[in-house]
Amino acid sequence: MISIIQKINLFFFCLALCYIGIHTAHAQDVHFSQNYATPQFLNPAMTGLMGGDVRASAVYRSQWGSILPGSAFRTITASADLAFQGASEYDRLAVGFLFYNDRGGELAFSTNYFDLAFAYNLGVSENAYISLGVQGGLTNRSLDLSNAQFGSQFDGTFNPDLPSGELMETQSVWRTNVAGGLMFYVAPNHRTNFYLGGGMYHITRPDLSLTGITPDQRMSKISLQTGGSLGFGNMGILPSVYYVKQGPHSKIDAGSFLRFIFSYDRRTQLERAFNIGGFIRMADGGLGLGSDALVIAAKLDYDNISVGLSYDMTLSNVATNGGFEIALIYTTQRRQRSKMMNCPRF
Repeated sequence: MISIIQKINLFFFCLALCYIGIHTAHAQDVHFSQNYATPQFLNPAMTGLMGGDVRASAVYRSQWGSILPGSAFRTITASADLAFQGASEYDRLAVGFLFYNDRGGELAFSTNYFDLAFAYNLGVSENAYISLGVQGGLTNRSLDLSNAQFGSQFDGTFNPDLPSGELMETQSVWRTNVAGGLMFYVAPNHRTNFYLGGGMYHITRPDLSLTGITPDQRMSKISLQTGGSLGFGNMGILPSVYYVKQGPHSKIDAGSFLRFIFSYDRRTQLERAFNIGGFIRMADGGLGLGSDALVIAAKLDYDNISVGLSYDMTLSNVATNGGFEIALIYTTQRRQRSKMMNCPRF
């Protein structure tokens, strides 16, 4: 007879497998709530668009803790980009790197991206720009079966020496990945701007199947974004709308930050400011667009460093306690320029 503890373990293992099936059946990316902190994850054309010419950022996200206790999905993305002088005074050439890791469940189910990005920021005029970006690299999908327990391995008690009877061709697979994007923005000064852009990821739709039997293609992802910044006195508003569609799934994040500026250096354009805001996420999992979450976010800008925190308050009927994110961004100049380039705040 199977003990109560073994039954509980088997139940949670089955639950993890079911969630993994839901999570990967349509092979979609995890979303982030602090979109401004993940520029290369949203649009390759955002590479190099910053108030400086060196930027490094990292975001940590945790979710599904109430559904998978002790093995919640946690997602990490880290990126860095570097901008150089372009062919003309107002042009910039940029190169970047993106790392993404999504891991969770009892079987340490993981998806990884290792991408390089290139973008050219063309100055249409002194205050208007068009940016074109391409991105590509390797995608990895992996699974750790060392903790797996299958029904065929129970002979009164769990016996790992018994064959599982499962067909698993490999526990890790690598594929190539390609993306591209375009963005237009107008920035008359460092506090006033408007941007509009779009990107497409997983253009080659890589097959990440671990069984070698049933295809598991990474569906192409379309990302659209628009927003801007408007300053008045020592305050400002930063509205934004982000739309993402991947296969039958889509989401819209819409809202705004309210910005309080404590100090500003005209020479370096560095600010010390506090931002607080709210965003509504509307999501469509194939049954129609509906309210998914209310995102409460705060961000502190202190010269070259920005630190952001956000929490998703679930509005849907999914039994989860929401998602928590922390973001860190560092932006600086390699050298002083005679003309500072105004870039949008995403």
